[in-house]
Amino acid sequence: MKETSRSSLDTLSGDLAEAVSLADELVTTLPQENVPESGAEIDEEALDQELDTLFRELDREKRVSLQRAPTAVVAAPPRLLVLLPDSRAEAFLHIEVPEGTSLKPEDLRALAENELRNQGVVAGLIEEELSLLIHEALENGIAERCVARQVEPEPGKDGKIQWKIPRKTDKEPILVAVGKILAELEPAEPGRPGTTVTGDTLPAPPGRNPTLIAGKGVRFDPRRRSWIAVAAGRVLVSDNVLMVVPHQDGTFHLEISSDGMAAYLSVTPAQGTGQPVSLESVAAELRSRGVSVFDEEAVRTAIDLAAGGQMITRRIIAAGKPAEPGRDGTVEMLVALPETRRGSLGLVFVHEGERLARLHPPVPGKGGRDVRGREIPPPPVRDAVVSCGDGVEIRDGVLVATKGGHLLRRGDLFEIRDILEYPRDLKATEEPIDFDGHVAVQGSVGDNVRLRARGTIAINGSVGAAEIIAEGDIEIAGGIAGRDRARIVAGGSLHALYAERADIRAGKRILLERAALNASLSAGEGIEIRSEKGAIIGGRTVAGRSVTARTVGTTMGTPTVIRAGIRAEVKEQVREIDGRLIKIRNVLRKIQTGLNELVRDLKVDPDEVKRMAFRELTRRKIGLLHEIKVSLEKRALLLKKIFPAEEPVIEILDKIHAGCTIELRDQVMEVHTPISFARFKLGPSGIEVLPLN
Repeated sequence: MKETSRSSLDTLSGDLAEAVSLADELVTTLPQENVPESGAEIDEEALDQELDTLFRELDREKRVSLQRAPTAVVAAPPRLLVLLPDSRAEAFLHIEVPEGTSLKPEDLRALAENELRNQGVVAGLIEEELSLLIHEALENGIAERCVARQVEPEPGKDGKIQWKIPRKTDKEPILVAVGKILAELEPAEPGRPGTTVTGDTLPAPPGRNPTLIAGKGVRFDPRRRSWIAVAAGRVLVSDNVLMVVPHQDGTFHLEISSDGMAAYLSVTPAQGTGQPVSLESVAAELRSRGVSVFDEEAVRTAIDLAAGGQMITRRIIAAGKPAEPGRDGTVEMLVALPETRRGSLGLVFVHEGERLARLHPPVPGKGGRDVRGREIPPPPVRDAVVSCGDGVEIRDGVLVATKGGHLLRRGDLFEIRDILEYPRDLKATEEPIDFDGHVAVQGSVGDNVRLRARGTIAINGSVGAAEIIAEGDIEIAGGIAGRDRARIVAGGSLHALYAERADIRAGKRILLERAALNASLSAGEGIEIRSEKGAIIGGRTVAGRSVTARTVGTTMGTPTVIRAGIRAEVKEQVREIDGRLIKIRNVLRKIQTGLNELVRDLKVDPDEVKRMAFRELTRRKIGLLHEIKVSLEKRALLLKKIFPAEEPVIEILDKIHAGCTIELRDQVMEVHTPISFARFKLGPSGIEVLPLN
């Protein structure tokens, strides 16, 4: 029966699935008590009976069906299964084709493509793989392949830096100016996105721009996509930072003095990454300029200081050996003169045949060398220069007196003269003295004495309120106590111990040992009071060229005027002309008044006497007007000569107190606070106060 049932089953042309379905319906119609429990023993004989019954029922149903409508045998459809991983990167297609299926490849392909679309696979189809899959399925009945794969995104292209300057080298620094384009950016490209097999977009990784930071001295211009230098200097790239740092090599300058006795080095420090000055470069330059011996330590010190940022200016690095000057011939005095100070008259009585002075020959100097090694000859030396006047001659290098008398030395001139000599004090009881030669007073000169000489006057004592005038020099061993009545005038120079309340004038120089107290001093050239106690207190001191004093004024503010740069004698002449002009003006006023009265009288009574008086006054007026014209012309000429050509100077060796007045030519300066160790000179803007060297 089993064989029959299976034979009948094999003849079925229906679908296996339909048979299984019918079997399931029959099973569900069975009473539940006929369903064996799990694990129960199966009655095979009963099972065979049930199967026979089932197959007979199926045969009956089939016959009925065939009788109703004959139907062609339909093969089972293929089974298609799409497998998609979570990433949707690929799609696998599984196909099972039942045996006996007569599908064409294109039909199976259409089913496959439809199933893929139904499962959402819309992109990345691999045509070749799908064709192979269909071929394998139709041939083998079952096949599986990856038929779709995602479209991979294409990453963007990275940006690039196009350099517009040479790249870094170790040999030469890259130097740029302001505004120089250093580099340009070629920007990154975004890339092309991909898609999954289900059509989802896969973003493409964008291209990356290179990292280059604009550092110090550099600006990035986004519009031009350029890195631009905003400072001049050297280009450096460090840790992706583009910089322009200051760069200037250190420099040096060598200066050799005009006399070749010194070489000076000036060094400018390097800036930024610049190279500092080296000892070798300085040494090479020195050698090229002929300086082979120099102070290497001084050069090294200057370079080290410059390396620390200090500017070095004219530092001496080589010095020549100066020539040693010799000694000029000298005159050794064998006769003790009363005074040997500058300006001393040096009057002394000598006898015939007396040795006056010895002449010493000059001593030559020693040569030197400059910084280039060239020899420097010593300066030439001169023989002692003397001039023998009356009564003096040279015998074997010695000056000898050929007659007795008073020895007079004036500069290089030695002479013996007969002079008027007073061996005692000169008092007012003496007759006024007017001598055509030299006068020597062994004592003092008292008050009210009048003494005049065509030569020099030498006084061994002091001077009171006297009038002393000499066309030559005046030498006073003591002081001058003038009591506002002394008048001392020297055509040459005057030398005294001190001067108090006296009017003192000299054509050349005035030299005082101690002080000038409320005195009027006037010298054509200079006035000096140099001793430790030398002071000018009160009064007026005027010199044509210079005034030198240790102290001027007092702490009490005593008014004291110091003037230099004006010729006193010319000033005196101008003052005399001014006084004469004042007198003429007063006379002219009186004459004009008389003329006015005569004019009125002549209108009333024009007699001859009044006419003559009018003519006489008019003549005098014309004469005075002519004198005024001549005086003014002379005054103008004198004013042009009033200032000497030499630059005036006033030197204070210690201190000038407040209350004093400094005058240089026509410039005036009041001293309000004490000034020490100063030199007053004329500058572009007036009187300048300079330190005393």
